[in-house]
Amino acid sequence: MTNFRPRRFSLTVSSRSLTQTSRWSSSREKWGVSFVLRGMKRPNLPERVWLYVRIGAVYGGLSLFGDLVSEPATFPQRFVNTLWLLLYLVGLNFGLFERTIPFLGGSWKRLFTLPFFFFGYLFLYSVGFYAWRALGINLHVYFQLIRHESVRVGIAYHLPYSVFSVLFFGVAKSVYDFRKLKADARQLRLEKQEAELAYLKAQTNPHFLFNTLNNLYALAKDKSDLAPESILRLSQLLRFMLYETNVPYIAIEQELKIMADYLALERLRYDESLRVNFSHDLEDPKQALPPLLLMPLLENAFKHVVSETRREPFILSLIHI
Repeated sequence: MTNFRPRRFSLTVSSRSLTQTSRWSSSREKWGVSFVLRGMKRPNLPERVWLYVRIGAVYGGLSLFGDLVSEPATFPQRFVNTLWLLLYLVGLNFGLFERTIPFLGGSWKRLFTLPFFFFGYLFLYSVGFYAWRALGINLHVYFQLIRHESVRVGIAYHLPYSVFSVLFFGVAKSVYDFRKLKADARQLRLEKQEAELAYLKAQTNPHFLFNTLNNLYALAKDKSDLAPESILRLSQLLRFMLYETNVPYIAIEQELKIMADYLALERLRYDESLRVNFSHDLEDPKQALPPLLLMPLLENAFKHVVSETRREPFILSLIHI
């Protein structure tokens, strides 16, 4: 008769291995997020237009505050004038930052057209801005509070107001886009983690349930008196899976408790020939980890080791975190 050597299954989890796994997962996560961000669609037009309207409102509000302090008598007229000028500046800055700059940055060959765009926008922020003011005067929607000696003097007077709006709109847009990009990246990370955790649970829970039902089938087939106790322990495990694993993380002591219950359930299938050494050394029992992260390793120990060992099955489980 052939002598079978007992198989041993050793499960050792260290904090160093968890750290290395965390680093690998973090790098993979960052790569995945950056890949998704590169493929993101451009924001919709109404959202961007509304952004520039809000920036223009802040820019006009700062200007009106200065008018209220320096010229309170003509503040109603200046308020109307500011609204008229903001219509032009909002549209012009929207075209600059949302159409022209992305167009020039799309290909290095388009950089040759940069001088034409530069002088074109310089014309629009100077002569065009003053012409918009003159149009408002002719339409009686702009109050001519100041009369300039010449067109050149008028352009020079209004040029700082229009040119400074480029800096204001540019900084405000960059801050908004940066914060939105960080928020989108954070949301993508959360969604990715939730998807991975849901996928892990979708694999772990049925696998665990089928193994346990197979155990109950074996006990029922043998008409064992341990079947009722097995059903009771199974109900406790199912209660844990249904009501306590719907959170991103649980304390490791909870995971160890459910593993101990699973071991007790598995012991009912075997006689005293099964030897199990389940020990753990924890620096912090409250340390968090995803639910049912270690359970599949223990299940595989029974499925691939104990079930295939005909004599003196042995499981050595050491957890050090």
